[in-house]
Amino acid sequence: MDSETRAIRQEIDATRAAMTDKVEELESRVQQRTDEVKQALDIRQMTSERPWTMVGIATGAGFMIGTFGAELLSLFRPMTGMAFLVGYAWGRFGRPGQ
Repeated sequence: MDSETRAIRQEIDATRAAMTDKVEELESRVQQRTDEVKQALDIRQMTSERPWTMVGIATGAGFMIGTFGAELLSLFRPMTGMAFLVGYAWGRFGRPGQ
């Protein structure tokens, strides 16, 4: 029974070592992917590498916000949006009770 116990312990140790190696490899991959994503989303680096592209994006975003921002913002403000809907309904259908 002693040799059977040793064999089981050796198998457990081998499995533990294999799992440790796999976990370390997985941690390494996750860290590498995390670093890649951080680098891809680094605004300062993107601005220094492609300044004119960033100026174009900022200009386009400013144009879109300036053009559509007020209308979209009114929909997200509950009271302003509700006031618009009530005013529209009153103008379209008349006041309640009339």
